[in-house]
This record gives sequence, C-alpha cells and structure tokens, in this order.
Amino acid sequence: MKRTAALLAGLALIGLAWLGWSDPTLMHRLADAVRSCF
Repeated sequence: MKRTAALLAGLALIGLAWLGWSDPTLMHRLADAVRSCF
C-alpha cells in the first residue's frame, strides 16, 4: 500500500513538473492558490 502511495505521489510530482514546464502561468496561479490557503 505504501509503495502504491509513493508511486502515485511521484507521478503527481512529475505531472506537476511537466505542467509547470509547459504552462508557467498555470503554475503561478496554482502557487497563489496554495499560498492563499495557508
């Protein structure tokens, strides 16, 4: 179970990194949304 969670987390990180590389403005908006939550 832990291995599956780690795999999903890794895939999510890779997906986010790819999104940030292909669409920087989306990452800026995501970062702002995360900052507004904390």
